[in-house]
Amino acid sequence: MESGSNSTLIKTLAAVTATAMLTVIMLAGIFIIIESGHECEGEHCPVCECIENCHSLLNQIGSAAATGITSVTTYALLITICICSVRVMLKETPVSTKVRLND
Repeated sequence: MESGSNSTLIKTLAAVTATAMLTVIMLAGIFIIIESGHECEGEHCPVCECIENCHSLLNQIGSAAATGITSVTTYALLITICICSVRVMLKETPVSTKVRLND
């Protein structure tokens, strides 16, 4: 029974995390769109700093996704190579298939 509740908890946490990430991405994008035409107050403009932070956040999320995709692809490729090499090494022989060789 515990594995079912554990699975439900993990699925709930994954859904909450995905929702939070989507919300952050959407709000950062909306902020950049809305404030892109603001009148800058000078060198230390707080709106410009917020826009820069939003750009940085979106770039970090994008590079993390690219890194994750690359890692998963590399892992899948290595597993495929290992499986194929094992199949090549383990060829069927009369002995392995227990064929009786009578004269």
